[in-house]
Amino acid sequence: EQYYIFYPISLVLISKFLVKKKKEESYIPFLTGILLLSFALSVLSASTYATSFFAFYLLPTRMWELTLGGILALNVLKGKRNYFLNSFIAISGMAMILLPALFFTEATTFPGYSALFPCLGTTLVIYANTHENFVKKLLSSRIMVLIGLISYSLYLWHWPFISATRYFSGLIPDNIYTLILIIDVLLAFVFAYLTYCYVEAPLRRIDFSNKPLKLLIPSFLSVLVISSI
Repeated sequence: EQYYIFYPISLVLISKFLVKKKKEESYIPFLTGILLLSFALSVLSASTYATSFFAFYLLPTRMWELTLGGILALNVLKGKRNYFLNSFIAISGMAMILLPALFFTEATTFPGYSALFPCLGTTLVIYANTHENFVKKLLSSRIMVLIGLISYSLYLWHWPFISATRYFSGLIPDNIYTLILIIDVLLAFVFAYLTYCYVEAPLRRIDFSNKPLKLLIPSFLSVLVISSI
C-alpha cells in the first residue's frame, strides 16, 4: 500500500523535474537507480540477524521487488513474437519461482539475494506472456484459471489449517503427519472454492454505492464477532 502511494508520486516528480521528454523510456534510469539502491539495502539488512526484521517488513528494503513490476508496466521492454524464445523465458521464470519452494530452508537468508529468484522469475513470466508460449497456454487452462479465481480465498484459508496441524503436532503420529498436511491443503481448496462461490462472487455483483451501510454493518459485525472469539 505504501509503495502504490509513493510510486505514482515519484513518477510525477521525475516527469516534472528530471526529464525533458515525456516518454516511458525516460523513467528507466531513475527507476533502475531506485531498484538497485533498495536491493542493496535489502542485501545489507538481510545479512545480519539484528536487521533482518527490517529487511523483511519495511518498504525501503522491499520496494525493489515492486519496482521490477513498475518498470515492466511501462511497456518499454517489448516482447518478441517468437514462440520458442518466449517459452524458454517463461519456463526459466517458472523454474525460478518453483525451485525456491523446494530448496529454500529456514537457514536461507531472505529477502536479500534469495528474493531475486521469485521476483525475477515472476517478471520473466509476465514479460514472456505478452505473446504466445507454452507457459501462457498452461496458465490459461481452465484449472489454472480456477485456481487464480479462488487464490485470495485459498491464501486466507490455507494458513489456519496448517497452523492448527503444527500447533497439535505433538498429538499427531509421525507416520501420518504428512498425510494430515495434504488433507489441510485439500480442505483449503474446498473452503476457498465455497468462499469464492458464496461470498466473493455474490458480493461483487451487489452495488453498494447507494446503500454502503448494507456492506459496512455486516462487515463490522463479522469482525466484532471474530475478534471477540
